Amino acid sequence: MLDVKGRLKVKVPLESASRTAMLVCDTYKSERSFEPDGQVTFPSVPVGNCGIRLSGTETQFAPVYPGDELDCEPVDAATRCTGAIAVERAGKVHITSDFQGSILVDGEEIGPVPVDEWPLPVGEHHIELVRDDGKSTSWTLRVAADEELWVHFPVFTPPRTELDGSKKVGPGPAGGAR
Repeated sequence: MLDVKGRLKVKVPLESASRTAMLVCDTYKSERSFEPDGQVTFPSVPVGNCGIRLSGTETQFAPVYPGDELDCEPVDAATRCTGAIAVERAGKVHITSDFQGSILVDGEEIGPVPVDEWPLPVGEHHIELVRDDGKSTSWTLRVAADEELWVHFPVFTPPRTELDGSKKVGPGPAGGAR
């Protein structure tokens, strides 16, 4: 797992128009000015959803983690960076199901179930099972760097309607009707 302590270093080209970098994490923000050599250091990075935004840009680069040493530049009003631990260290997902079918990750088919150790970049991903009978179900996952996740698509037991109109989950009593 990643070390949750440490500095975040950001470097921009000397000719960059960006003069500051802002670290944005959930409810925390910290803005620092670049040194003459085009670098800035954030001494600590809170645990949470963090990103970095250069002055003069509208969107941030995320996620960032303690220990990242980023080379960033503004491109078309967006902050673009390389050197992020999270981007370079993908997570893995294992997918199983009680049904036969195909797995789609972010809308692209990756093959039949089961799927073992499929690499996923850090961030949020949509995992969908399209069963052989045409029905589908899905999960949304948030993947961290080096994280290993297991997803299982179980048999779904629909709620049953009682005589009074209330809904209960699961099958009725053994032996049939009440």
